[in-house]
Amino acid sequence: SLFDLAEGDYVPADSGYARARAAAEGLLKRHPNSGMGHATLAAILCQRDWNWEAAENEFRRAEGLAPRNPFVLIEYAWERIAVGDWDGALRLLNATIASDPLDAATYTALRDVYLHLGRLADAEQAARRGLEINPYGTSHTGLATVLLVAGKPDAALAEAQAGAQREATPVLVAVLD
Repeated sequence: SLFDLAEGDYVPADSGYARARAAAEGLLKRHPNSGMGHATLAAILCQRDWNWEAAENEFRRAEGLAPRNPFVLIEYAWERIAVGDWDGALRLLNATIASDPLDAATYTALRDVYLHLGRLADAEQAARRGLEINPYGTSHTGLATVLLVAGKPDAALAEAQAGAQREATPVLVAVLD
């Protein structure tokens, strides 16, 4: 989507977010009850504008309209993480998993929330589930971080080394080695 292109830095941010906003607003003019339209606008308000209140209002509307839509749920969860509402984020991430259990990115977010809450066993489980689904990306680094925080430096080093071929982990390996 246009939002994904802007968020992922595949296009210049100013023009990318402007095009995504225009598309979301155009969709909402034609279909005012589009959960995706409200969620896309909310994500822009959150990630580009840092307008937390407006973003939350849009996300609430989006979730009410599309309560099982994985995009709505995961983007709303990221907004809850940004404002420090860990319980809200956890609720939304679990709803996302119930709706789309094979999205590795959801497990990455879940890992981070559990890590922040000090629920290290749950963080490790989420990290490992994300790796089962997608063994690429930053999954190894995330698991290594959890293991390091959990006081398992040898396991953290082994995990960082396992992912070093696929990820940008040389700094983590050097720190742990």
